[in-house]
Amino acid sequence: KKTYKFKIGPQTFFQNNIYIIAKVVNYIINNLNNYIGDCSEYSLLDFYCGVGTIGICLADRFKNVLGLDIIKDSIKLAKKNAEHNGIDNAKYSFTDLNKEEIKNFDENSVLIIDPPRSGVGKETTERILNLKPLIIFYISCNPITEIQDLEILYKKYEILEVKGFDMFPQTYHIENIVMMKRI
Repeated sequence: KKTYKFKIGPQTFFQNNIYIIAKVVNYIINNLNNYIGDCSEYSLLDFYCGVGTIGICLADRFKNVLGLDIIKDSIKLAKKNAEHNGIDNAKYSFTDLNKEEIKNFDENSVLIIDPPRSGVGKETTERILNLKPLIIFYISCNPITEIQDLEILYKKYEILEVKGFDMFPQTYHIENIVMMKRI
């Protein structure tokens, strides 16, 4: 197994339970192997990427990675983290997903969404429908906003699997992952 190192900052997002985030990444890898197999001709879209953790850990499986986040410091560190970890097929861009259209990705893409507690929101979720990624992994620490966003995605996607990860044992904090496939 490869070991990754990440720089983080006071205003950046990073899942600080590294043992559980490793399980999340392994869960995604196992499901990609089961549903797609070889992802080397696929693009990975990493929305709300923070400092690039998940995209960097998956980059060697994909043709390319595009990580987007609204926090400039997160994007700066994601670029540094990719370079530091020897990842040369990942690009990171400061993008307000609520305002900017995302283009130039074909339907051979996998999307990982790990939004803040407020969720993705109706407008951005509609934009995601227009992107038509083959597989979506929606990661959320807030099941209420996740359900609101999933109701919109459900127009063109079916739920394949739902799995919870106990992020902070003996608290109510979980990370819930919903894997969806385009209908």
